Parts: sequence; C-alpha cells; structure tokens
Amino acid sequence: MHLERKLQKDSSRMKNTRLRHAEYYGMTETFKKFVCQSHITEKARKRIKDQLKNQINAIQRAPNGTELIKQLQIYNSMVIGIHNYYQIATQVNASLMPIQYQLTQVERHRFKYLSLKKHSKGYRITDKGIRPYLKSEMTRYINDYPIIPIGFIRTRTALMPKWCL
Repeated sequence: MHLERKLQKDSSRMKNTRLRHAEYYGMTETFKKFVCQSHITEKARKRIKDQLKNQINAIQRAPNGTELIKQLQIYNSMVIGIHNYYQIATQVNASLMPIQYQLTQVERHRFKYLSLKKHSKGYRITDKGIRPYLKSEMTRYINDYPIIPIGFIRTRTALMPKWCL
C-alpha cells in the first residue's frame, strides 16, 4: 500500500519572508523594517463574506420569532469565532472593515421588514460573549436582540502562554 500526500503548490515551497509575503492559516505576513504586518488573505475574506451573507439569508427566511433568534445567535457565534481566530493579525480591522460595510448594506436591504434598529429598548446582558460588542455604535438590533458587527475588532498581542506551577 502506497500512501500519497498531495501538496498545494502555493504553500509547499520555502519562502524568504524578508523579501516576499508569506501566506498560511488564512493570514498574510509581510515584514517592514523587522516589523511584521499581517492581514487576512483575500481567499479567507471571500469565504467569511459568503458565510455571513448566507446566514443573513437564513435570518431573513426565519418563519417565526424563536427561529429568528436562533439564526441571530448562530450569526453572532460565527462573528465571535472569526474574531477569536483572526485577532492576532495586526491589520485585522483594516481587513474586516470592507466586509462590515458590505454586510451593513445587505442587512439594511434584507431586514427592512424586521425593523432593524440602532438602539435597543430593553436588552438585558446575559451572555458574556456579547457584552463587549454592545459598546459599539455599529451594533444593530432586531426585536431587541443585538447583531454583532464583524468590523468591531481590535488586534490582540500574540503572547506565549504563561505556565503555572
């Protein structure tokens, strides 16, 4: 039995990152005077945009209020997962803001009948994952439930974990 592993032509060669950019795990890195500048790759941005647009379509097609809240929770968990994965890229905000603008346009057109609002009258903060996003002006509400903005993200410093003895 012969085992074969197919290598991708893009990622299977050695690269000098001082001269060119390097792509891996959906991020692009370039060095400018020994400082790393990392972005989200174009392929990953397209995938993120398509997934979130599909989820917006699912929210629009929700038959009742409970299904609508479930679909909104799925959308918010997708956004939080994207933020957790890509927050170590140094230029993550610059990479995600064009997606935020495009998704805002899609939301405005798709959620006309759902009364998309800028402010909530009475949403109580019970979920700790959503709490930091409520400070943003980009957060919108449907039925007093928040929609987390994809563009509200800050770079987190990539540090080695501290081990406790």
